[in-house]
Amino acid sequence: MIIANTVSAVMVQVGFILMRIALNNVEGQKKNCYRYLKWVLGFTLVSIACLIYATTQTFMSIILSSVTSVTSLVAGVILSIVWLKEQFVWQYDVAALTLMIGGVVSMVLQAGYIPDKFTFEELLEMVRSEKSIIFYTCTGVV
Repeated sequence: MIIANTVSAVMVQVGFILMRIALNNVEGQKKNCYRYLKWVLGFTLVSIACLIYATTQTFMSIILSSVTSVTSLVAGVILSIVWLKEQFVWQYDVAALTLMIGGVVSMVLQAGYIPDKFTFEELLEMVRSEKSIIFYTCTGVV
């Protein structure tokens, strides 16, 4: 689950960057960026990644979820510097990345994690529960 969650979090960042590239291509023109293949591909990546992310959230702890979220944010910063040629502003970006990574490290060090072992029937019951259906409906999975 953590691999799928991490991949989906990075997919969101790549999708956003593709959408931003398409938007940069038409900036200053009176063209619609929604017709470009990069924008459509980026939007598709974001949509698929959100479905994967929402589905895997029900089976993960908050600690693992926060780790993958920070991983995707760091990947987003790196990808925006490489692909979008954005500047890395040391006084803001280093402070933000330090706080995010430090927060996750402190959460991981303070958490007492006891792995839960569920049978297939128990997992199926949790997915079909009323709470899960409400979660899927609110996140747009259903």
